[in-house]
Amino acid sequence: MTSTIQSQASRLAICCAAVALALLAAPAAAVEVWHSAPLWGGDVTSLAFAPADPNVAVAGTAAGNVYLSRDAGATWAPAGATFPMPGWVVTSLQFDPNRPTRLWAALRGVFGGGAVVRSDDLGRSWETRSQRPNDVVFSLALVPGEDDRLLLGARTGVWGSTDGGATWKKLSGGQPELVEVWSLLVHPLHPQTVLAGTYRRAFRSDDGGATWRGVFEGMVLDSQVFTLNPVPGVPDQVWASTCGWVYKSDDLGESWTRMREGLFERRTPGFTALPSGRLLAGTVSGIYVSDNGGAVWARRTRDDLSALVVAYHPKHPEVVLVGTEGAGVWRSTDGGSSFFPSTHGIAAARVSALAKSRGEVLASVAHGGPIAGIYGVLGGGERVVHELSQIPTVLSLATAGDDAWAATEGGLWARREGIWQLLPELPATRVEQVVAAEGRVLARTPEATFERKDSRFVSIATAGAATAPPRELLTAVALGTRWRELLHGHRRVLATGDPQYPAVVVDDKGAQLLVAADRALRPLALPIPARDVLAAVVDGGRLLLGTSGYGLLYAPLAEIVPSAAAGAATNAGQ
Repeated sequence: MTSTIQSQASRLAICCAAVALALLAAPAAAVEVWHSAPLWGGDVTSLAFAPADPNVAVAGTAAGNVYLSRDAGATWAPAGATFPMPGWVVTSLQFDPNRPTRLWAALRGVFGGGAVVRSDDLGRSWETRSQRPNDVVFSLALVPGEDDRLLLGARTGVWGSTDGGATWKKLSGGQPELVEVWSLLVHPLHPQTVLAGTYRRAFRSDDGGATWRGVFEGMVLDSQVFTLNPVPGVPDQVWASTCGWVYKSDDLGESWTRMREGLFERRTPGFTALPSGRLLAGTVSGIYVSDNGGAVWARRTRDDLSALVVAYHPKHPEVVLVGTEGAGVWRSTDGGSSFFPSTHGIAAARVSALAKSRGEVLASVAHGGPIAGIYGVLGGGERVVHELSQIPTVLSLATAGDDAWAATEGGLWARREGIWQLLPELPATRVEQVVAAEGRVLARTPEATFERKDSRFVSIATAGAATAPPRELLTAVALGTRWRELLHGHRRVLATGDPQYPAVVVDDKGAQLLVAADRALRPLALPIPARDVLAAVVDGGRLLLGTSGYGLLYAPLAEIVPSAAAGAATNAGQ
């Protein structure tokens, strides 16, 4: 039977057997009409090189995407379906040590739940081995020399399977503190030694996970253990990366020594030890290296690069990949001495705002570190040009003629004659929204609403502010009063800036497109959860959607709204 991982964790169904995972978010025909704009980036939460062909690498994202590279991480493409598991975080990708062509993945639901899936065709299709609707999965480990034996790190503890994930037995019942298991290590040379890293400290088993004991010596309590890493050529050495710097053990995790000299950031989600002896620590503010056993560390990237996972090429360890928060994959070809973006093909960025300008659409990428900022999108989504990166997180965009404004976490910015600058009239703090419509430009902070008058923004009193949320008020201005009654009560209304298709409505029922000709809300079949749609705009006969972790999507209006063919043709000629 074909199993499906649903986008809502509360609707998980237990499946006894499965073949390819199928999308629940929309019918297959609807999924095919949506395309990804070439706006590269996203949260890359897992990485793995294929033992059978180490030039093959896979990357999993926080939105359930799996990407494949055949050139050791230089370029990427979807491994199979563009959106194979929407609504899931790919927390772990691992190739099976006993069957090198088999790929395993651990999944964590955005709102809870977990699953274990596997693929025998490099991610083209997935087989569901286990779904855990009442648990959360953080980590996965396989046992060398023992076919079909897996260990699972979950919110409820450590679980074991001896039949390839079909059934599970809890292994950590004797240790009530062994919960929230973020990392697992089955030592490659000592497979009966298993280490588990929790949200507070580490535990060890000497009998393959049957029994456990805490190994607390030297490790500070509340050190969330993100990773556990063996060291090539040093059988008894293990490193743990935590929310409180990194720890070294010279006795397979029996005791720990904290190493922090030169690490200016304590939170270290990613780590690896190269065969050369070099250590790489991926922190939330850059990647650090140590060439003296961790005694001293030096940062080798800019500090706005937030690392989540680190992996190296098994045959050419000078090739190192880093999965980042928001900025996709970064790559080194000199063993970590330098890094550069290598995320071409990974279209999983957070596109927080859209606005139509003359000849282009402005799109903002949020929480992307070095790639965050404002982009110009041309040809209805087919081309993208990076316009500005050094700007605080953009929450909203608006345009009027050649002018444009960006509401950001650090004030209101304006583009004048092609140059973006911070406006001094508003406080240089959070500006939540900006709209431009019918000759008016308004912006709001949590405390006040401002309007542009005589080229400056001044504070104004907003009618109805006591009874209506400010965002609803400003959206109504952008749409015009004729739509206020029809759209009242919907959870989220996204103005598109187009008179024929003025808004996309997102609520608990999904997403709908407002069609002006008949004042109708038409259902939008989407390949992703509707809750993750953040912004919308119509350009060149296409609907463009900014999303939370699925990049910038576009689809021809004539295909998603059957009666829109004539209107789309008219709109394309404007």
